[in-house]
Amino acid sequence: MPSSELGDTPPKVFVSYRWTSPEHEDWVLLFASSLRQHGVNVILDKWHLSEGQDTIAFMESMVGDPEVQKVLMVCDRGYVDRANSREGGVGTEAQIISAKVYERTDQNKFAAIVLELDDDGRPLLPHYMATRLYFDLSSEEAQAANFEKVVRWIFGKPFHAAPPIGEPPKFLDQTYSSATTLTLSSQRLRPIKTTTSQGGTQVAAEILADVGVMSRKLVLELRDVADREEAVFEGIRGTFPLLEDTFRAFLELIRNGGEKTADIVHSFFETILTNWDYAPLNVQYTRWDNDVLHYFGHECLVSFVGLAMHERAFSTAAEVLSMPMYKPRAHDRTGELATHASFFPHLESLESRNRSLKLNRLSLHADLLAEHHEHSIVRFDSFLEADLTLYVRGLLSPKFHWYPISGVFLGRSFGALPTYVRATSERFYNRLKTLLFNLDANTLRTNLAAAAAQGRPLRFDYQEVSLQRLLNLEALATSV
Repeated sequence: MPSSELGDTPPKVFVSYRWTSPEHEDWVLLFASSLRQHGVNVILDKWHLSEGQDTIAFMESMVGDPEVQKVLMVCDRGYVDRANSREGGVGTEAQIISAKVYERTDQNKFAAIVLELDDDGRPLLPHYMATRLYFDLSSEEAQAANFEKVVRWIFGKPFHAAPPIGEPPKFLDQTYSSATTLTLSSQRLRPIKTTTSQGGTQVAAEILADVGVMSRKLVLELRDVADREEAVFEGIRGTFPLLEDTFRAFLELIRNGGEKTADIVHSFFETILTNWDYAPLNVQYTRWDNDVLHYFGHECLVSFVGLAMHERAFSTAAEVLSMPMYKPRAHDRTGELATHASFFPHLESLESRNRSLKLNRLSLHADLLAEHHEHSIVRFDSFLEADLTLYVRGLLSPKFHWYPISGVFLGRSFGALPTYVRATSERFYNRLKTLLFNLDANTLRTNLAAAAAQGRPLRFDYQEVSLQRLLNLEALATSV
């Protein structure tokens, strides 16, 4: 890049590392030399620390020097162990850096260079950098792919420039009482109710495509929000109108979409997954930023299954749940295999709210589900039935692990769920069993008994829920 674009003074970068081994020191020297060849003024102890100088004073001056625009921490196992235990020079440096990392003005000053992964393939990072920016240089392939990203970060020149800002979307004209609400225009929904089935399913497919794109807006930016618990809670409640739009589209497709339904719905859920673990590059974020999207995706999945079961479209639900999903990696062009179980969330923000407000609820998440479905086109009993069915699928196949969040409302139930009562009929059960991996009733009873013997009961607040009773298990397929 011409110097006129980047300024006349090379960016000054301090490289922090541990003298783990001669080979590691050689790698750091090569890395620092490569950065200097790319126009970076790298400060390294081997080059800039004279014999007899205080190493700790040198580190403090580099980390705190306002002329040092960036600090790169070269993280191998030795560096991480020292940083986490606060031992030695690296430990002292970690105390300086960890304080600076949490100062808002310095959020973009520090980044980690990851040279080693743990046994599960996750980057080895100091605790204070666990949710911050890092660059994976742990292999030759990773170095070839990511060295340019390091240089671009130093110069503040990302590869992907922000696109032009377009016109505000028309759906912003419709509002809702809660903050962060997203919903589609009621005019857009009207054709589903009034046109032919072909026209209605086309509109439904377009609505799901729109909702998938809009779901990116459900990822919050909470770093500067004073009351994050309240922001997430109101953000979740603000998704209710958008959820209803989504449910109407699901219902139209289930009733009239034919063989295209499963593919359209599957594509919708894959779109939601593109932002599931979204974290912005070079920007501070919090663990709760994605909680609204996770709530939304979870409720969409269970509600789709609930609608399909209510409409007795068991094979449609089974096809969507059985199809593998592609989940992209953040800021990458590759991805990994995912299943519908990826939509099972852990909403830490709601747990925190429950504790801090001393609400003493078994599950604030379950309370929100009940609140919404009290007036939803997806009845809460349909939601409960679907949630429990997904749990049963998880018992039958561990790769689909699921726990029914809404099940806290089944704790005092003494009967069976509607679909499973109807499945007393062998003919009806033969339709339902497509959702249960096509197991015959006797095999289903045997497999669920084996799961129970392994100590996996359904329990809420010390109260065990009778799966046998809820599923009408002993009576399944016992009549014509």
